[in-house]
Amino acid sequence: MTRFKDIITPEQQEEWFNNLDKTKNKIFLYTLNNYYIGYGVCRIQADGKHVVSAGINEKFRGKGYGKTIFKHLIDETNNKEVWLEVLESNEIAHGLYLKLGFIEQFREDGIITMRLIKT
Repeated sequence: MTRFKDIITPEQQEEWFNNLDKTKNKIFLYTLNNYYIGYGVCRIQADGKHVVSAGINEKFRGKGYGKTIFKHLIDETNNKEVWLEVLESNEIAHGLYLKLGFIEQFREDGIITMRLIKT
């Protein structure tokens, strides 16, 4: 999985997004009334893990859009297991993932790896 330990700038986020292999990833841009809310990515890694990741525009955080986006990403994966990573310092996102049913698998170098088993 991708290991970003620092908060990334919007420019770094855009570069990462532009460099994604669009043939191997499902990529979603979310908007509301022509305003960019965020993005979501579903990808399959070389080891077969289905990984979801997202970024929410700072202006739209804390309004439930992250939860809606992650529910959509989970629905879009074609696997029973879904994985993600979150910084230990990102307590808000970590709490959201726990509410969505993700379970911590391990912690390493300030990063929490989590897994959801879809029912």
